Amino acid sequence: MTYQIALDPKLDVSPAEFTAAWNQTPKCLAVGKADQSTAARRDFDPLLAMALVTIVSSVLVNIASSIFYDLIKEALASKGVTKRTEIIEVIRPDGTRIVVVKIAEEAGD
Repeated sequence: MTYQIALDPKLDVSPAEFTAAWNQTPKCLAVGKADQSTAARRDFDPLLAMALVTIVSSVLVNIASSIFYDLIKEALASKGVTKRTEIIEVIRPDGTRIVVVKIAEEAGD
């Protein structure tokens, strides 16, 4: 299984930094190795598939979304991200699934 993760630039974590954090976290690496997919762009539009990190899972079965999301948050925390994040899965018309990670909006924003 291949997972694509789109990172909001407001996270202040580049795809290269996230990739390194994922691959240095044993629990994350046990799920699969991360690789930077494309060069980051200035705008944040997950439907254009920018700033993607691809994780190719070595696990033969799908992992639960909540477990995968927790691993993403753990990798971000290891890079100093302390803001509350929002994780959304976007399914593009071609069937490609992208996990979008962004800063959660606070009430009143």
